[in-house]
Amino acid sequence: MATQRSVLLKRWLISQLEKLSVQPISPNGILMTALTGDAGFRQYFRVQGGQNRTFILVDAPPKLSNNQGFVDVTGLLTQHNVNVPNVLSFDAPNGFLLLEDLGDQQFFDVLAQDNLLNWYHQAIDQLIKITAIDPQALPVTLPDYDDAFVLTELTIFSQWLIDAYLDIHLTSEQQQQLTACFDVLIANVNQQPKVVMHRDFHSRNLMVCDNQIAVIDYQDAVVGALTYDIVSLLRDCYKKLSPLHVSQLFEYFIEQASSHPNLAAKLEGVEPQQLKRWFDLMGLQRHIKASGIFARLSLRDNKHGYLNDIPLTLEYIVEVSAHYCELVWLGDFVEQYVQPALQEKLR
Repeated sequence: MATQRSVLLKRWLISQLEKLSVQPISPNGILMTALTGDAGFRQYFRVQGGQNRTFILVDAPPKLSNNQGFVDVTGLLTQHNVNVPNVLSFDAPNGFLLLEDLGDQQFFDVLAQDNLLNWYHQAIDQLIKITAIDPQALPVTLPDYDDAFVLTELTIFSQWLIDAYLDIHLTSEQQQQLTACFDVLIANVNQQPKVVMHRDFHSRNLMVCDNQIAVIDYQDAVVGALTYDIVSLLRDCYKKLSPLHVSQLFEYFIEQASSHPNLAAKLEGVEPQQLKRWFDLMGLQRHIKASGIFARLSLRDNKHGYLNDIPLTLEYIVEVSAHYCELVWLGDFVEQYVQPALQEKLR
């Protein structure tokens, strides 16, 4: 049965297609096909009109979605030649958007092919364009990825994975140790050059359209740490690369950044070991946050499929923590308490 919102959405869609001179596909009107959603509250539909023209319709309730951020950042990225979908129409009060259709092929889908490194080079080339945007001369206001922001993200791990999902109750000593590890990770963010951050740059937020990489889901962009987006891509929560590929591709990122006029000064004099530490610890922060978000998506939003993505995030935490003496406790805690509890829950 049609809801009031769905009727409103379809009326708006028809009016916008008329403005774009799109003819109905049949006398029955417009064909809409629901698409798989993302981790947010948005609903997506592929709309087919006459002359084989297709569009993406987004139903994103304004109280639950950062729609203005998406539109603003789309303009910013387009201005800097990042390949993103065009926003064709936007109804801010209702949270309706009509977008260019980039097709069905995700970056994730092409990675089994032999030219994996070439695809990642293309993705990094798009990322460099984002990273090189001058954060001091933005036409839109982006939040700062500051201490409070980072701590809020880290706390999702404690609140939603450790406590709410796994029912692990930390002792006061364990809480102190965890806080000390969080402090190290927050300090690592502060040490890095500040750049424009996509904040969710991974294989499921990249599309392949006409053999070119396109970027989506950037509405939560911030100004933050240099290595956040590259570690999100290379230590992806959904796709694990070999250590050799991670090393080669991170080196490619640094080479491209070092030769870019907007980024060269930010990397001047930074030793390779320092870059590796920034990268490793930034990945830890992201995977700690992501594991908590996946638990929250299950408990709060009934999106239980994300629980299957938690083990890889924990695997990253254990592997990387072992290389830094001030974070060994974190890896040991995850290995001894969190991973066994999660395995039991997922049986």
